[in-house]
Amino acid sequence: MPWPRIDRADWSTLRGRLPLWNSAVVLLVTTASLLAVWLGTSSALYRATDAILRGTAREVALAVAEQHPDIDAVVAELKRKELSHAERAWFTHLLTEDGRTIWKSELCPDVIAGFRPTRTDRKENLVQVGPYRYARLAIDAVDQGRLHIRVGMSTETLDEHVRALMRVLVAVGLALTLLTPLAGHWLAIQATRPVADILATAERLRPTRLGDRLPVTGAGDELDHHSVTVNRLLDQVAAHVDRQ
Repeated sequence: MPWPRIDRADWSTLRGRLPLWNSAVVLLVTTASLLAVWLGTSSALYRATDAILRGTAREVALAVAEQHPDIDAVVAELKRKELSHAERAWFTHLLTEDGRTIWKSELCPDVIAGFRPTRTDRKENLVQVGPYRYARLAIDAVDQGRLHIRVGMSTETLDEHVRALMRVLVAVGLALTLLTPLAGHWLAIQATRPVADILATAERLRPTRLGDRLPVTGAGDELDHHSVTVNRLLDQVAAHVDRQ
């Protein structure tokens, strides 16, 4: 089915421009809203995850401190913590100040195991290494120097949650963008219909037909004020003609 021909003159009319303006505003607002939702959701998820990672790292550190210096007991406690967080696919890593691994969970990636502690002047730190994020907490051990506990996870899970939400929102935004021109066209027709009636009545006015008046809808808006003003002028013109 061929598309109907679009008359260029229509775009110069108010009825033609209103849908374009409306669509442009909706598209701009939708794009800005999607960007704000993406940034806000991602930031909120990461903040919540960081708080959980820090809390878990402190919990693990307390448990390790209670079992230290019995390394076997420390490792057993770490394994128990790993099992308790298995559904979250988190990893745990115990290492020395110089980066030597004492124990790491099966899910601990090699890139994390080979990554030396940073910002060791801080007892607690949040680190992002590639697609992995972890909380590091320092533990002061007398016989082995300072130890570090890492509790982390892959951020792909967080990013996938954000992407899933954005896919839904983008679909809704596209639907709104497609429906906006139709709604804008209908609104433009409703908004400009009184103007069309005024123009039709004005075109019928003749010096010999001074009894016609512009329609007044009773809405009390600017168009009604315009019609009342013009009708008052026509009344004065008609009275003047009668006197002549």
